[in-house]
Amino acid sequence: MAITLDGTTGITTTNGDVYAEGNILGTVSQTSGVPTGSILEKGSNVNGEYVRYADGTQICWNYNAGSLASTSASGSLFRTTTEATWTFPKVFIVAPVVIAAPNIASRFGAVGAVTTTTADFRHFSAVTASGTVDTMVMATGRWF
Repeated sequence: MAITLDGTTGITTTNGDVYAEGNILGTVSQTSGVPTGSILEKGSNVNGEYVRYADGTQICWNYNAGSLASTSASGSLFRTTTEATWTFPKVFIVAPVVIAAPNIASRFGAVGAVTTTTADFRHFSAVTASGTVDTMVMATGRWF
């Protein structure tokens, strides 16, 4: 790769962009599967936090996607009466892999239906547990 100084904007190259401190973090974008923006995008909104990478990978998470109680009998376990739904902070191109973890060691989470925009989840417990517990969730997939 040939690099030259152009006198006005700094560095130009003959076959690609030069990344530096000022453009590594920003808005990622792509055209026909070729990255055209920054290398990394990080953000948050009311639905949680996210990171997008220039290669198309996207990770979303939320430390409190829903507080649930496990009081409905389900075989030899107890579960939440209804599922909670998490809306991702950023949309995926296909349904991502999702995990749900109650913020307590005596329960475990289960993920139900997953789309490109939402995931349903619930808690299970070995004993009835009427107190609500926050749920941490994470989704990993692709944004393009």
